[in-house]
Amino acid sequence: MVKKIERNIAVLCWLMLLCSCGMGEMNHERAQAVMDSVLTEDRQHVRHTSAVEMEQVVRYIDGNGYLHEQAEAHYLLGRVYMDMGLTADAMKQMQLAAETGLAGEEFCILAVDNIGHLHLGNSNRAEALTYFRRAHDFATAYGDTALMVYAIRDMGRALRLSGDNELAMNCMKRAEQLLVPNTPHSSFLLSHSSFPSLYPEYISLALEMGDEPTVRRLLPVLRQLGDAHADNGSLMLAIGKTYAQLGQRDSAYWYLHRAMTTDHVTAHASAAQYLAEMQKADGKPEQAYATALECLSLTDSIRHRAQAENRSLVASLKNQLEVERENSRLRTQLVMSGLAALVVFLVMGVLFRRYSARLRRQAERYRQAQEMLRRNSEAFMSASQQRIEELNRQIGNARQHNDELQERLLQMEKEQKEQELEQVRHQQSRQEQLTTAFRSSPLYQALEPLANGDATGCVSPEQWQEIAQFLDTHADHFTHRLYEYCPALKTSDLQLCYLLRLGFNNVQISNLCSRTQQASTNARKRLFKKIFNRDGAADDLNRFVTTL
Repeated sequence: MVKKIERNIAVLCWLMLLCSCGMGEMNHERAQAVMDSVLTEDRQHVRHTSAVEMEQVVRYIDGNGYLHEQAEAHYLLGRVYMDMGLTADAMKQMQLAAETGLAGEEFCILAVDNIGHLHLGNSNRAEALTYFRRAHDFATAYGDTALMVYAIRDMGRALRLSGDNELAMNCMKRAEQLLVPNTPHSSFLLSHSSFPSLYPEYISLALEMGDEPTVRRLLPVLRQLGDAHADNGSLMLAIGKTYAQLGQRDSAYWYLHRAMTTDHVTAHASAAQYLAEMQKADGKPEQAYATALECLSLTDSIRHRAQAENRSLVASLKNQLEVERENSRLRTQLVMSGLAALVVFLVMGVLFRRYSARLRRQAERYRQAQEMLRRNSEAFMSASQQRIEELNRQIGNARQHNDELQERLLQMEKEQKEQELEQVRHQQSRQEQLTTAFRSSPLYQALEPLANGDATGCVSPEQWQEIAQFLDTHADHFTHRLYEYCPALKTSDLQLCYLLRLGFNNVQISNLCSRTQQASTNARKRLFKKIFNRDGAADDLNRFVTTL
């Protein structure tokens, strides 16, 4: 048991050391670097496949960062979960970001907008529209034009999916008004990679509604966007599809080829598929076949890449599960070790208190015994008698001088001394009466030959029992009072005390107990130390027992 407790305490110390070491791995600079990297990748539409590092950042920032940093960390972790397809986890992190940040902060607004995206992905268009409107209200109050465009564009998407094209078109027009060149933010917005996708959606909606003037007005802007963002595969694909809907096949071919030259693999494959369908429709089977093969190759590449990402995700989740299991095991062991240490401390505390109380009781018993021994000594009786005589002389002097107060005080002291002296004499008288009564009993007549060495043998158990009954009857429950002083007394200890109380000397005790005189003397010394936890002479035990 002791070894197990020591092992648990050692594990507790080791875990505390590990925890202290682990806390030093993440610091504010590293956390900020990770968040900047994730934010950059998110704006560049780079797909995230692992959330382990960002989860560590969130745990650190929650305990050490400011509120706006916590909002940013939860938002970015939510974006990572969205890329990984973990909708419920992403929703939770976005809600935490929205609750942690202030209503006018950037990442709070983005979090509310992304909650709308998550609802939209679950076909919950009404709920999505509510969050898009809330994000727009926050952005308007904050005065952030870029975030306002985000929210209005997303409101238009939700309304279009709901079949309300008129309101969707109004949203697109409102977003366009924020992007005209004379606004303070126009240069930033026009070059921002997230906003060009507004115009292909805008033109597609206008075509669907038959609004040709709007389409003709937006085409120059579409060409300008294509020139400014030639490396944006998604935008090139959207522009190519828009020109195909407009019937401008050459422009559609050109932008689709541009999409196939970008590094965006998904846009490349989609552009190849769309281009193959156009080539087949235009009577170009050989070109369509070659493009289809390229599309198939890219699709296989995307599938293999997705499978590799999924395998990596599964491995990461498995590793995370193992880490959580190990952490759970260590936490359980930590708790058990702490409980074991607590139990040990409690037991030690109880034992210490009991030991301390025992020592205090022994000290008090020793003090009482010393007081009894002092009072029963001849020196005390002689000193008390002399003091009484001295007090009588002082009382006579006080009467002669008519000092009533002094006389009263001296009289009280004299009465106290006389009472103490009377108690000692009474105790001695009781001891003499006890001894006399015992010596006149048949039991003593049977023990006397053994005590004086005139006969051989030992005291029988029945005789010891008679001795105990005699003392308990004539000495006020002598055995019980002995146990009050020392509960650990053995039978041999009681028998020694019985013989001392009955007035047997050391020689007689040696004969009755079948031991040498030195052994009897040593036994009395040991018993005195056992009772009072202090060294004492053999005669000290004699005086204690006879006055008890």
